[in-house]
Amino acid sequence: MGAHRLVVALVSLAVIGLTSVAGAQHLITSADGTSSLKLGALTQVQAEWLDDADNSGTAQNLFVRRIRVLLGGKLGDRVSFFLDTDSPNLGKAGADGRKNEATLYIQDLVVTYAASPAVKIDGGMLLLPLAYNTGQSAATLLAVDYGPHSFVASSPTQCRVGRDYGLQGRFYPFDQHLELRAGVFQGVRGADATRPFRSFARLVWYPLQPQTDYFYTGTTHGKRRLLGIGASFDRQGDYSSNGADVFLDHPVGGGNAVTAQVDYWRVDGGALLPDLPRQHVLLGEAGFYVASLRLEPYVQVSRRRFPDGRAANEAFDQAGLAYWIDGDKFNVKLGVGRSQRDHAASRTQVVAQFQVLLW
Repeated sequence: MGAHRLVVALVSLAVIGLTSVAGAQHLITSADGTSSLKLGALTQVQAEWLDDADNSGTAQNLFVRRIRVLLGGKLGDRVSFFLDTDSPNLGKAGADGRKNEATLYIQDLVVTYAASPAVKIDGGMLLLPLAYNTGQSAATLLAVDYGPHSFVASSPTQCRVGRDYGLQGRFYPFDQHLELRAGVFQGVRGADATRPFRSFARLVWYPLQPQTDYFYTGTTHGKRRLLGIGASFDRQGDYSSNGADVFLDHPVGGGNAVTAQVDYWRVDGGALLPDLPRQHVLLGEAGFYVASLRLEPYVQVSRRRFPDGRAANEAFDQAGLAYWIDGDKFNVKLGVGRSQRDHAASRTQVVAQFQVLLW
């Protein structure tokens, strides 16, 4: 791949992204100021070069990784909602060469009742943070995307990128330095919908500044001092997922900052989900934000291991550079990665992404 082609791709991403979302954000507030309705958009346009499975060629794609319409609002001080749509990988060609023209669908639907600053109840189509990375907003990621193995349980549990229908409580005691999430969800219903519901819980300790948003943040470019130490469990029948994670986002002087996280999952589908064999997933990523240049080099590594040998072990390593032109609102990322699978050829991936967020 020539350098000039990469430059042309990045320029194209910028033009398409700006055209897609310009002027898309609106805020409507009631006369008394107690209610509001907010409309925004997220566009991520992406170019990708990926080696074929046998290294005989390179797949090349220019497509829309995410195009989301965002809608949020509040009714008084206690009731709020958030809804967004998505059509992921729009225009990306598959193995048969056909471009993906998937229709738009609901990605998140969250209705929240805040009984107090320390007690919130969420209902709808909710994201289950089995570890920190799976609970992050796609608009605030450090790397080009989530870890490649972060949502391995999503399809077997009949979720849409980690989302399930249900009800959960979020509790923030001790001046909001502790977070507890606990909920009941649809899970896999089975014939006549007779299976027991899915249960989920998560506990996080924030010794520095608290974090109380529904979605977890990524890098804040030195604006916050965050340290989160968390653990999660997810159950339905004999399916189980246990996770533990550490997230750090902290200024280091001169406007610079460091962001890092380590996430671990132990997943076992049991007899309920036989297509989800017992496995261990490990994700690590770290970046250093250089404020004077608005640049952040980063690394991301992911491992997927099957102790009983029912599937081939997988590994992924990526090094990249993010240019935060206007933080999460306007940025460009470039990543170069290498994926490996037991008894298969290694594959190289080069990906460039342009993001515009109006929210």
